[in-house]
Amino acid sequence: MLHKLKTTGLGLVAGGLLVSVSGCALGPPEIVPLSDLFADDPEDERLRYFQEIRATEALREHGVTGEGVLVTIMGEAVDVSHPDLQKRVVSQYNAFVEKDGLIKGDGNRLYRDELYGRDDGHGTHIAGTIAAECDGIGLQGVACGAQLTVYDLGAYDSTDKFELRGWGDDSMESQFVQAFETSIKDVTRRQESHITTGSFNIETPAYRVVDEGPLVGLSIDEIVLLVEKNLRKVDDLFAKDFVSFESEEEEAEALGLLKAAGGDPKEYALGFLLQYSTEWENLVQALADYQAQDGLYIVTESNAVFGDKSSLLNALPSLDVRIDSDLWITVSMVMPEDIENAVDDEGKVTVGKYISPINPCGEMAAEYCIVTPSYFVLSTMTERMAFWDGVTPLFEVDGRLYQPLDGHSMGAPMVAAALALMQERNMRDALGYSMKEMAMILKKNANREFPGYDPIKHGRGMLDVKAALDAM
Repeated sequence: MLHKLKTTGLGLVAGGLLVSVSGCALGPPEIVPLSDLFADDPEDERLRYFQEIRATEALREHGVTGEGVLVTIMGEAVDVSHPDLQKRVVSQYNAFVEKDGLIKGDGNRLYRDELYGRDDGHGTHIAGTIAAECDGIGLQGVACGAQLTVYDLGAYDSTDKFELRGWGDDSMESQFVQAFETSIKDVTRRQESHITTGSFNIETPAYRVVDEGPLVGLSIDEIVLLVEKNLRKVDDLFAKDFVSFESEEEEAEALGLLKAAGGDPKEYALGFLLQYSTEWENLVQALADYQAQDGLYIVTESNAVFGDKSSLLNALPSLDVRIDSDLWITVSMVMPEDIENAVDDEGKVTVGKYISPINPCGEMAAEYCIVTPSYFVLSTMTERMAFWDGVTPLFEVDGRLYQPLDGHSMGAPMVAAALALMQERNMRDALGYSMKEMAMILKKNANREFPGYDPIKHGRGMLDVKAALDAM
């Protein structure tokens, strides 16, 4: 299932967890030894995705860990009480409590740490995939020597636990986009991190809209009010000229997709109307300014509704000329073809190789999209932040806790970590590459030599860390 980022009209979603997340009534999650899970050698299985993206070979042959590189996590908070993360997280900022403001946490800890709890562990898991400590205890991240700075946008519904200040009547959707803009501007201002990854998206099909009509220059909330007041059915969206597409064919396709969508199709329609809003305009400009300083943005594809279409944020370079596709990477998720048979009668996991995509990169984003094996990724988790559905426990390795998650979100941090490894080698060996050039090398050297490769479904191919480092 998709874990909802917001439950309102813009269809914002975060990453697409494939675990079923329920409330706190179930009590604390079960903690079991990792050896209870796997039919084969647990040491091999827990690092399976390392092998599939050829990180194991890359780390051994190139001697890199991401040391000296700062990666930015955009979206949610990280619980640094986990031993693997205490030295890896440099600082954390809250961007949603105060309008146009950032509140720094206590050192590397969360702002108002005590207000976070169960089901807030998404960011903690992502942080471990990138940079969990390689001290010989427990598991390690792909770039275990990199450091992290974190911007909490309230992507996992943390906002309802805080007293918000200065937002007035702004809706949660408007607040989120503005907090995103504020955070990207801060990353740009600091000029410390050239790799930013965000595991959230806006689940609506991407279409090029004509920059004219009654919605141009309105805020998100003004657009929502106007649409809700005037639209009784989705057809009215086009009949009243609220949105114009570049061609009649695209308009007909969009209308068909919206009518076929589950739930209220007007919720998805509001997503591509977002492009007209002042908040979106400001966010796109902030992202363009970040790219102007050789900043790379990595986004998680999470469209599980609209077939072969890319979703809005993923296709941004194709929608707005200000965004450079060479400094943008969309990451989509693949699952093993035999995933339904991955658990045997004794409950042991024996997953096989990937290939089947959960959702395609899509034609609009295929040029700058790669795929990753984002299923059953075991990464850092703490007991108080863990997702607990009554089925998926926490696993203990050398006294430290980890949890396996499937989902679109799990892929983008792998790509961020790969680029951190490349950046370390770039600095260590004085190679002189820009981040733009390294991102292009990463995409060019993705693995396309697997059965069923399709450029629309799999974009540039599967992340191959070793091939990218070799090509430098």
